[in-house]
This record gives sequence, C-alpha cells and structure tokens, in this order.
Amino acid sequence: MSNFYLNRLTSPVSLVLLVIALVLADYILSLLLGLSFLVSPFETFAFFFRLLSICAAILILRYVWVKTTVFLNFYTDDEKTRSLMIVRLAKIVNDPVRHIVAMIAANLVYNAVVFGYVLPILRWNLAHLVVNSLWAGIIGIGVYVAASGIIFLHDILPYLKEAISIRVDPYHPDGYGGLREFSVLVIKFFLLTVLLLGLLVASVPYAVNFTLLSAILLAGNVFASTLLSYSIYMFHEILSDFKHKELVRVSKELSELRLEAERRSTTEQKLLLYIDLIERELYHIKVSTLKTWPLSMTDVLSFAGAVVNFLPLLLIFSV
Repeated sequence: MSNFYLNRLTSPVSLVLLVIALVLADYILSLLLGLSFLVSPFETFAFFFRLLSICAAILILRYVWVKTTVFLNFYTDDEKTRSLMIVRLAKIVNDPVRHIVAMIAANLVYNAVVFGYVLPILRWNLAHLVVNSLWAGIIGIGVYVAASGIIFLHDILPYLKEAISIRVDPYHPDGYGGLREFSVLVIKFFLLTVLLLGLLVASVPYAVNFTLLSAILLAGNVFASTLLSYSIYMFHEILSDFKHKELVRVSKELSELRLEAERRSTTEQKLLLYIDLIERELYHIKVSTLKTWPLSMTDVLSFAGAVVNFLPLLLIFSV
C-alpha cells in the first residue's frame, strides 16, 4: 500500500508545507502579474476552502486506494484475477499520467468558463491562478475517478458477489456474516464524498448564483447516495441469498438426520447422530438469526446526518 504516488504529500507536515507553497506561489504570481490577492472576506473564505479541497482530495485518493486494495486482496483468491483488478484500480486512483490528463482536460473546461462567462459576463477579476488551476484539476480527477470507478465496479461485481458469498460466516460476531466492516467502508466512502462536495462548493466565491450551486450539491449527493444504496443492496442480496440457500440445505440435512436416527438400532449410533443433529440445529439457529441488511442504527444516523447538514444551504440559497 506504500506505493501510492502521492504518499509523500499525505503526512500533516507535508500538507502544511504544500499549502504554504501554494499560497506563496499564488501571492508571488499575483504580484508579478498585477492581480488582486485576497481583497475581500468572501474571496479569502473561498480561497481557504480551495486549499482544503486540494488537501482533502489527496487524502481521500490515498484512502480509497489503500482500503479498496485491502478489500480486493482479501476477497480475491486467484492471484491472476487479483493482479488484474489491482492494476485496473491503480489506473483509476493511482496513475499520475491519467490524473494529469484529467487535470488538463478540467482546466481547459475551467478556462473556457472563466474567459467565456466569468470575466466578460460576471465581470470578476482574474486571481489566484496557481490554486485555481490546481483546484480545477482536482475536480477533473474526481470526475475521472467517479466515472471510471462506476465502470470498474460494474465489471467486477459478478465476481465479487460470488467471492463474498463464499466467505459469509454465520458465526461472525458482527451478526452480518462478516460483511459489516465492508458496509462501514462503503459508508465512509460516501461520507468522504459528501465532505469533498461540500468543500468544493464552499470553494466558489459567494457572489455566484447559489441556486446553481445548490443544484450541483444536490446532484452530487444524489449520485453518491445512489452508489451507497446500490452497494448496501448488493451486500443485502448476498446475505439474503446465502441465508435462504443455507436454511433450505440445513433443513433438509436435519430431516435426513432425524430419519436416520430413528432407523438406527444401537444407542451408540443414535448418540452420534444426535450430536450431529444438535450441531446442525445450532447452525440453523445461527443462520436464521443472520441479519441481511449490514447496517446499524449508527450507520443510518451517520448517513442521514451527512445529508441533513446540507439542507440549510439548499433551503436558504435555492429560493
């Protein structure tokens, strides 16, 4: 997991130094080109959140890379398949060349909007060239990772369903067959996505139309919520299918053991069968009590809280 290409920028000291370097670079370039630099509280607020967005994006990329790699290593037995999946994942979240291309594409769109609309129509002043360019690039990487991630998930889903279902353990202490930790991981991905969306929206100067910002934020939350719901439903399907098949199989085994016990004549043979019968009964109870929705009330509250936190913004600025 140590081969993430931005590892050197993920420590607190590195991030602080990065922020200082970006501020100095932007300030020096503004002086050289005669551009304004943090001339109003709104501008300063937006500039600060752009820097936070950049730092958060780096940390989130690393988190997604590390956690998803661990997930694939755990659930993929075939070495060749695992290698192919991790290579493909690396092309999405750990490929500097592809990320640079995404940043360039995003900056082309960003500059088209700035010079075609923001400067001539809104009559804003050009400023913060370094941080704004990097911020636009981060958005480009985010769009690339989201779009590629959906395709990746769609392609590996059939294999993952089979691989995960094999490892469902009714005796696991979480009560969800061992899938609780992965549903929590998906929720964390969702919360990080919502956090990054909030930072990106807060990065836009407040002179802009908030109805548009609210629409973008709402669309982003709907998108993230859809992916979360789909992932949780996938785990639910796996657990439900496992539970149904196991209950049918164990019920059949119990019936056969009871019939066999009645046919046996010696006490010793019956005793051995009754021991097997008790074991299967206990397993049947475990399977029947297996929860098929790998979510606790804490997870639901975390999910709801993340969405509700943005409601004031949507209600105030959409009118």
